[in-house]
Amino acid sequence: MKCWLCEFSDDTIAKRLNQYAADQISCMDVETIANAIHEQLVEACPMSDGIGSDEVLAHFTHHTIAPNIRVAMELRALLQLSGKLRDVTTTTDEETGLTVVDAKNVTAYRQVVQDIMNIYKLGDASKLMFANK
Repeated sequence: MKCWLCEFSDDTIAKRLNQYAADQISCMDVETIANAIHEQLVEACPMSDGIGSDEVLAHFTHHTIAPNIRVAMELRALLQLSGKLRDVTTTTDEETGLTVVDAKNVTAYRQVVQDIMNIYKLGDASKLMFANK
């Protein structure tokens, strides 16, 4: 089955739903947006009957190249990863009870934080090439 949002990308409804995603990505995760778009799509377009919210989610996670959406998704993933890495930068030595720093995890954590900072330095992702307009 072809992706409805890709196949009908020039359709007024699809454009409105893609714009909704672009407008909401800074305050909602992509799963919440996909669920909301699915509800709107089913209500607004009888032709979309049979499309599930998982197919709408796949559109945003695999098909779209709109930078404001892609950058926001990558940023959320990096933020989640940085939290997990931060939690494992130190361990407690069972024999001595002392806190031990895991150098590899600290290095990985610092790289992820640097990647996050680089994304923030991009500025407004909607002004990047391929931005939704």
